[in-house]
Amino acid sequence: MPRTRHVLLGIVIGLVAAGLGATDTHEPVLLGGLFVTAVAAGTLIAANPTPVLYDRGSGVTAAFTGVSTLGAFAIAFGVGDGFAYAPALLGLALAWFGFAAGVAHASE
Repeated sequence: MPRTRHVLLGIVIGLVAAGLGATDTHEPVLLGGLFVTAVAAGTLIAANPTPVLYDRGSGVTAAFTGVSTLGAFAIAFGVGDGFAYAPALLGLALAWFGFAAGVAHASE
């Protein structure tokens, strides 16, 4: 897939993530950070999909998924009075960006 398609897919993912976050908050800094982080994560994953999306049976992937999900729930319940979607989405986007960056770096 050409780089332009990777970036466009990342932008779509960023818009969806920011749109979901907007159901919870209208803080521009939080939503902007969520958009940029999700775009970066989506672009990296689109460029290197196999290790992130298709490899099965990896203990590292399983541990990462479990820890990032637990962390997102901790953020969601730890911010405000109820369940805060936007901070949880930002936490997941940051975790997936870090994971995708590590995969991209390892595949070079």
